[in-house]
Amino acid sequence: MNKVQEIEYKKIREKLADREYRIGLDLGVGSIGYVVVSLKECNDLSYLPEDIILSGSRIFKSSIGAVERREFRLQRNSHRHHRERMRFLWQLLAEKQLALQSSKDLEKKENSADCETSQKRFPINILKEDPYILRYKALEEKLSLFQLGYVLYHIANHSNTAYENT
Repeated sequence: MNKVQEIEYKKIREKLADREYRIGLDLGVGSIGYVVVSLKECNDLSYLPEDIILSGSRIFKSSIGAVERREFRLQRNSHRHHRERMRFLWQLLAEKQLALQSSKDLEKKENSADCETSQKRFPINILKEDPYILRYKALEEKLSLFQLGYVLYHIANHSNTAYENT
């Protein structure tokens, strides 16, 4: 530590002499901001900021690829959330007898893209029906439990899907 730094640290210690203080940090992709604030006692339980003792920032070259990493992370999280929602839906449909009970290995499967899980969870005659026609029929007439389960599965599987018209 050089003499200038020692003098600065001594000034800060004198300003904080027996006073409460807080340190605030702002960690960014290309910078770090900091502040030291002295506090005065407002009542027995709380403090209010009184004086800024020290503040500043350090700016550095941001890492390359931070935006790309963020985009990939968002995609991973979106895919994982969709998988978890579908796993919950399959359990609920089976519990309410709107779908066939699944085997334990299918429930444990992490990546449901390996096989089409709907083919193992609904009877073949239900899978041959158009889900959009079933949804329309449901407005006017009563559907079977498996038909209703297939409609709910179809809605959940295609929720938050954006199609870009070009």
